[in-house]
Amino acid sequence: MEAIGILEITDTAVRLLIGQFHNDEVSVLYTKELPVEDYMDRGEIKNVAKILETVNTLAFVKDDEAKLRLKVTKVIFVLPAIGFAIFETRKSTNVVSATSKIQQLDINNAISLAQKDLTNPGFEVVDVVPELFFIGQDKYTKIPPIGETSRTIAIIARIFALPSSVISTYVRRIIEPSEIQLKRSVVSTVAIEEVCKKSLPKIPDHYLIDIGEGFTKVALVGKNNPVSVNIFKKGTGDLIRIVAEKFHISFQAAREAIENYGIENRQTKFMPPVIESVNEEGLKSVYTLDELSNIIKEFFVEFFNDLDVCITTVKKDYVNNPAIANLPFILTGGVTSMKELDTLFKGRYPNNEIHILTSNVMGAREQKYIPLIGALLYSSTYKGSLTDSQEKVNQLSREEKKDDTKKKKSGLKGLFGGK
Repeated sequence: MEAIGILEITDTAVRLLIGQFHNDEVSVLYTKELPVEDYMDRGEIKNVAKILETVNTLAFVKDDEAKLRLKVTKVIFVLPAIGFAIFETRKSTNVVSATSKIQQLDINNAISLAQKDLTNPGFEVVDVVPELFFIGQDKYTKIPPIGETSRTIAIIARIFALPSSVISTYVRRIIEPSEIQLKRSVVSTVAIEEVCKKSLPKIPDHYLIDIGEGFTKVALVGKNNPVSVNIFKKGTGDLIRIVAEKFHISFQAAREAIENYGIENRQTKFMPPVIESVNEEGLKSVYTLDELSNIIKEFFVEFFNDLDVCITTVKKDYVNNPAIANLPFILTGGVTSMKELDTLFKGRYPNNEIHILTSNVMGAREQKYIPLIGALLYSSTYKGSLTDSQEKVNQLSREEKKDDTKKKKSGLKGLFGGK
């Protein structure tokens, strides 16, 4: 089994995960993170040299306890979903072989045409995901039809794209100059959805809400395919800052208080002290659980207002679908480990099921590793349009309706329980 390195740069840390995928299961061999909160601000890299230095440090793994020493030469890189856009396209090409036998070259040509179909100024392709391959007049398959006979081949594909500024900042200024080579890139939302698919298989249609440090990403997902994504600039870091300033404690102490105590909903006359601090005059103060709980609740009132606007944006192309309004919420991100967060969401969204996404992978159970585990799943179960490894198809289906769809925002038919 090949060990695969996954790398992610977040507002708080650069993280490395080395793992394997075998028999439909992920096994983690090694994880490491180095703090970078002083050099990042809501996805913006404030000190490129320091981030590059941190990435290079992770290129050399030395763990005497785990008896592990290796040089990380290639990684799958998890890109932030800042400005993430999804498009749909259909492209066709003639089969190269004189015998009309479809080869890998024909598949690559069709995907290359789809990749070139992105003409939106300021965006670059991260990946092209074929949804269907069409052969001749009435046959289609989800798997590349290598070995089949046809004079033409067409594909319907989804194009994952990010702003050129994001690609330039993270890839060209950090990864490419580093001592680690880029094997492929995966957008964080796409990676996280792979974990949703595996951990919550009975909820293919949902809103994926990733509460990050500096911003929150919201994706409308149909049949485990993200179809629309938006972000707003409010996250765990904002809550931590408010608690730290209110109670005169460090950011780390505030983070620990939020994670350890969270929200208190019990009606009781006695509230134990949970935070002690000393102000600038040297005076000692003690704060109770209900005081912390009230600060958290006040923060989430504003958070939910921003979330409502974001949800309205991601669902605007699907408002005529009655299933959209009450889709379940799947929550992920560091703050989701906070006590009673799901109760807080249920109070605001009583018609939506609330689920907290968790990782059951030994060695990487914390929320912060979910995007990296998802990237490993994505690269292992789907070889991707930018690799040459594809599976041969043996069975084809008949096409019921000819579809000459041109490029548009992704709106795949049959999503959200439709036909």
